[in-house]
Amino acid sequence: MKKTGHAPLKWGAFGVVGGYALAFLGGSVLLGALTTVGALISIAGLVAWIVGLIQRIAYNRSAEEALPFTVGEKISLIGGAVALLGILIVNGSEGTDAAVAGQIIGIAGLVALLGGFVWHLMTERRGQNKGASQII
Repeated sequence: MKKTGHAPLKWGAFGVVGGYALAFLGGSVLLGALTTVGALISIAGLVAWIVGLIQRIAYNRSAEEALPFTVGEKISLIGGAVALLGILIVNGSEGTDAAVAGQIIGIAGLVALLGGFVWHLMTERRGQNKGASQII
């Protein structure tokens, strides 16, 4: 079975969301290590996403029936990139205008990422209900 890129896209997205949550929870001095760990998890999630994208593109080029990205997947990919940009803008400093702007950008990206997840999960994939009429 060829790799469709679904698993790295899914786990990469979870990594970005989890890492993003840790990065912004670790704002205090006591939790400073969580910020670093969260940023590393987010970056690892982004790398997994890139691997998933490459696998999906390779699969679509060689498959008889391509497996296009759903609208929800596209929204979550863009939202994840924006959330990562927000983390990079914050850069560990608190209270500055850049940090506040980074947090706003990051939260907007996170909302788009989670909205894309929900949209993807609620969207029926092509061919998902094959054989359902045979059961009824």
